[in-house]
Parts: sequence; C-alpha cells; structure tokens
Amino acid sequence: MDNDNRLAGYQAGEILLDDLHARYPLAVTSHDHWKFEINRLAGFKAKMAKSGKKFCYLETSYDPQVSKQQLVDILERNPAIDSIFATDDRLAFIAKQQYDAKFSLPVPVVSFNNSEYAAIAGDHFYFFDVLPEELGIQAVGLPFNHNGKGTNVAAGHVVIQAKKPKV
Repeated sequence: MDNDNRLAGYQAGEILLDDLHARYPLAVTSHDHWKFEINRLAGFKAKMAKSGKKFCYLETSYDPQVSKQQLVDILERNPAIDSIFATDDRLAFIAKQQYDAKFSLPVPVVSFNNSEYAAIAGDHFYFFDVLPEELGIQAVGLPFNHNGKGTNVAAGHVVIQAKKPKV
C-alpha cells in the first residue's frame, strides 16, 4: 500500500521547471534513505534529466541543527539556487527557512505530505497531499476487494495517486 512516489517526484519537477520556471533547484532528502524518498528523488531526477537542467543535491538530517548548517553551507556555495524540491514537508520547511534567511527573494518549494509544516510555511510552498486517510481505507478494504476497483493492484501492491498541488 503506497503512493506512486516516483510519479509524484516527476510531477514535482514539472511544477518547479514548467510552471514556476525554476532554473537551478536544490533537491533535499534525508540520509535515512526511506523508500518513499528514493522513489520521489528518482522521479525528480528523471524530470531533470529529460529537461537537460542541472540541480544541486543535499542529503541531510532531520536534526535541525545539523541540517541548518548544511543548508547554510550549500546555499553559500551555490547562490544560483532558485527553488527547492524536498522529499517531505519538514525538510522543505527547514530549507525554506534557511533560504529566506540568506536571500530576500521568494523561493518556490515543492514538497510532500501536507503536514503541519506545510500549514505554516507561507507563500510559494506547494505540497503533494499523499492522502494517508485514503491509503488507510484502501489497506483496510484490501483483503475484501479482489477486483482492485479504484486502485492499481500489481502483485498485491496497491498504489494510490497523490493529490498534486495547484500552482
């Protein structure tokens, strides 16, 4: 039971490049290498490769003290960064805070989860809602649903499309 995180990562890249006209995004993931992060980053990388654009990458910690210093360093070394892709709202929020502290320009951010961080992030923060309630409903009904109606069932794996943000 999961979201199509690779597709969502690709769509996040589309939003940044095609809708928000980013030129040099910063991609932020945790060093935990969660499956959802790996898939979201893979989708984002696929969009970047297709577009022929480069991006900056930071693998960091959920510990704000560690990630803040890493973000300060990467923003100092890469002043052309003009947007942020993050594999979840918490990392996106920390990255946006550091960007806002360094630069006086608004930075578009695309993230995932629709968490409390997304609620307080302010303008230019776009998030994919991964629909945890829908995932739960599908998980509970899976043993009783043999036709896969409304889902993509492959080898017992159910994929729910994340809700794409409006830009």
